Amino acid sequence: MTEKWVLILGGSSGLGLATAKKMASHGYHIIIVHRDRKVDLEEINIHFQEITLSGVKLLNFNIDATNPDKRRQTIDEIKTTLSTTGKIKVLVHSIAKGSLKPMVSNEETTLNHQDIEITLNAMALSLYDWTKEVFEASLFDEDTRIVAFTSEGSSKA
Repeated sequence: MTEKWVLILGGSSGLGLATAKKMASHGYHIIIVHRDRKVDLEEINIHFQEITLSGVKLLNFNIDATNPDKRRQTIDEIKTTLSTTGKIKVLVHSIAKGSLKPMVSNEETTLNHQDIEITLNAMALSLYDWTKEVFEASLFDEDTRIVAFTSEGSSKA
């Protein structure tokens, strides 16, 4: 029997973590890609341990999900772990990284071109890149679903 896996990009907090907990409660094994500071990892690992108490497997990668080399290395590790017994049934993109600066203002610093590029890379292009490379690695199941979330005010990737 093929194991069902969920790959969550940005799953150490917020909507991504809530999705991981919900999917684990339905028997899905979880892969979480997140980028967090060492000081926050103790609390994050408590959440990850709670997820495994439901009897599912959990892989987590504390990397910059927008870095192409890290993405390739992570996908290779996922492929090795899933081998021939597992397939990704759901890809969840929950990376929120952007600027809340106004576009125009006489009083505040405003958005610039680089701010927009950072946001597009983290919240749009990374979904495309991950989807393409996971597909090319033959890790998706026949009927995989892709879900993308975004939220205001987060700076994690």
